Amino acid sequence: MAIKTPALPIMSHWIGGKAVDVPLDGTAPIYNPATGQVIAHVPRGGVAEVNTAVEAAKAAFPAWRDTPLIARSNIFFAFRGLMFEHREELARLITRDHGKTFPDALAEVLRGIETIDFACGLPVHLSGMMTPNLSTKVDSYTFRAPLGVVAAITPFNFPVMVPTWIYPIALMAGNTVILKPSSHTPGATQLQAELWSRAGGPAGTFNIVYGGKEAVAAIVEHKDIRAIQFVGSTKVGRYVYEEGTRRGKRVGSFTSAKNAMLVLPDADMDLVADAAVAAGYGSAGERCMAQTLMVAVGDTGDKLRPKILERIARLKIGNGMEPGADMGPIYSREHRESIIKWIGIGESEGAELVVDGRKFTNPDSPEG
Repeated sequence: MAIKTPALPIMSHWIGGKAVDVPLDGTAPIYNPATGQVIAHVPRGGVAEVNTAVEAAKAAFPAWRDTPLIARSNIFFAFRGLMFEHREELARLITRDHGKTFPDALAEVLRGIETIDFACGLPVHLSGMMTPNLSTKVDSYTFRAPLGVVAAITPFNFPVMVPTWIYPIALMAGNTVILKPSSHTPGATQLQAELWSRAGGPAGTFNIVYGGKEAVAAIVEHKDIRAIQFVGSTKVGRYVYEEGTRRGKRVGSFTSAKNAMLVLPDADMDLVADAAVAAGYGSAGERCMAQTLMVAVGDTGDKLRPKILERIARLKIGNGMEPGADMGPIYSREHRESIIKWIGIGESEGAELVVDGRKFTNPDSPEG
């Protein structure tokens, strides 16, 4: 008798306060980058799913808008407590889906919770203002009002921290939210939606739609989405900004940040070397703080090179859940191939390759 292999879990959109059933043929595989194995499936959403989410958010908006600030804040206190209670579970899901080390993932979760802390105290900032006698027999009143349905489009590399920089503020201000996260790292995203509901977040206030280009375009073009906050690639960010603002939406577009490290001759070279290696290899280098460019003034480059090489040689690379791991896997095979291509371009243009990791494989997980 043949033994059936258990079906892999199917992640789901989160619309109207509940998971949405998705057929297998409407999904794409999710890989554990440390092992290369398919671990689940994620929906490929588009226009229909965005439209459904917007309708749910529109229906929830009047009551949420009219909810007293202190009542919203109470929900956020409960949400903050649940996020902290589940912080390690969130971090494990990040490491599973993205590959970054568990301590790195846990730090990301805690940074996200800091924004929820801020949202808990927003009532004092959301209050209006009254200025009497601004002019003769003239008083001035200022009211702060939510926009309505707003959207967030967020990247793969920080599936907790970046969304929590956006949706808690939007929700606490009285808006209802459509989140379109990366499909590469859905586990921690799904848990956030469940925790929001458990905290008392009303159905329809926080919705999640997975998908790619079609889902992004549906958000940009939907007439009832009043504002969009985007974090991701320059190409997509430019499209979201130009097309969104052309339609009268408020748009924040943060794209392809890459920070340079400027090192002056009087710097502490050991401290600089520690910072450069930690920045470059933390989160597998997949973050804006990776310091992909170091500008060394004077002879600082000659002083730093041996110190950096010494630290790189001590790095422990492997599964992000391994104790003491310094760097986990690249989040996808396609991204790894892109990195290798750019190393080759650098060599062809005359760069000296000092450390070469292109042939590295993890002996414990050669398919990772």
